[in-house]
Amino acid sequence: ASLRERIVGELMAQPLARGNAVLDIASAHMYEQSRRNAFTRLAARDAGVEALGYVVENRVLGAALTGMMSTAENTTLHCPAEMQGVEFTAGTARVTLAQAGRSRTLAARLLVAADGGRSTLRALLGIATRRVDYDQVALVTNISTTQAHNGTAYERFTTSGPLALLPMSDNRCSVVWSLPPAQAERMLAVSDGEFLRHLQAGFGDRLGEFVKVGARQS
Repeated sequence: ASLRERIVGELMAQPLARGNAVLDIASAHMYEQSRRNAFTRLAARDAGVEALGYVVENRVLGAALTGMMSTAENTTLHCPAEMQGVEFTAGTARVTLAQAGRSRTLAARLLVAADGGRSTLRALLGIATRRVDYDQVALVTNISTTQAHNGTAYERFTTSGPLALLPMSDNRCSVVWSLPPAQAERMLAVSDGEFLRHLQAGFGDRLGEFVKVGARQS
């Protein structure tokens, strides 16, 4: 089986994935707020593909990938654990971990730094970085709408930044709203009702009325 087939199979086996574990993006609609006739529509059927992409809830994807790792050959998981230090000798990397209140050392010929943007390993190795501030914060949440999204993903380019809505199960949409930091902070602090009004004004009425919002994060 291909990697995609394995992942989808594992996703469908998750108890969290009732209903639609993997939601197909059937079409995409991109448009600009300041120009009435500036828009692009894409459809999977026009491109001759199954879908333009897929939307999977993070907790379902995490459970599926954890399940795959736990049964993978030649793989040992050390989790939860915290990396405390790393040193190199001839042809070997030695990593010190804190796990279950004890310290242990692992040795390997290859060490991969894949621990995120604020990488502890990168800092321990003294690898320098250059940071560029785009003066944008991504506000993320889920909303419910009065009209069906029919598997369509939307992106609207507004004066404050792009606003994307991705289709989810139960006629919900995942929202990624890019805003200047001060505006994002205000949108995190206002009531649910006021937030939905601002979001509706930024997006428009293509999905009817926004009626419910989940927890907001940035």
